[in-house]
Parts: sequence; structure tokens; C-alpha cells
Amino acid sequence: MVGQNLRVLRERKGITQKTLAEAIDVKVAYISAMENGVRRPSVEQVAVFAKVLGCTTDEIILGTGLALELKQEREFFEKYRAATPEKREAARASLSGSEVRG
Repeated sequence: MVGQNLRVLRERKGITQKTLAEAIDVKVAYISAMENGVRRPSVEQVAVFAKVLGCTTDEIILGTGLALELKQEREFFEKYRAATPEKREAARASLSGSEVRG
């Protein structure tokens, strides 16, 4: 869970594993292992992650606020997958700020 939270927060901030690894002076493989649940960050590392990612330690450890957001994202993608091609195109156009052709 900590690894998944870390990955979501990092990606939402637009930070690469390399940048995060450099910020806490570890190898990229270590960040990857944490995000995949193979390793667990220390308390000190969680505090640094929170600072670098601009979030709280609770968001990293407990996923505070993330569970609902992830559920909403899953629901959105399920609706998108079930939509007709026309509705998918309209959604893409809306998100990119383009007009729907046709």
C-alpha cells in the first residue's frame, strides 16, 4: 500500500523515479522496489518523500484521500471503456480542448 501510494503521488507530481531517488540519495532500483512492494521506506525516507512530493506523511503511509480518488478514476475508465467510439472521441476532444469532428 505504501508503495502504491508513493507511486501515485510521485506520478501526480510529475516526478520521475530518478528525480525522487536523487532527492533522497538512493538508487532508482530502490525506488522501484519500494513502489512494487519489495522494500519499505524508513520513517526518515517517508518524511523526505513527503517534502519532495509536497504531501503529508499520512498520504504516503495511509493513502489519505487517495483511495477515493483511485476509485473515482477506476469508475471513469470503466465507463470510458464501455462507451461507444463516438462518446470516447467526444471525451478525448473535451479533455484535450479540441472540438469533436463530424
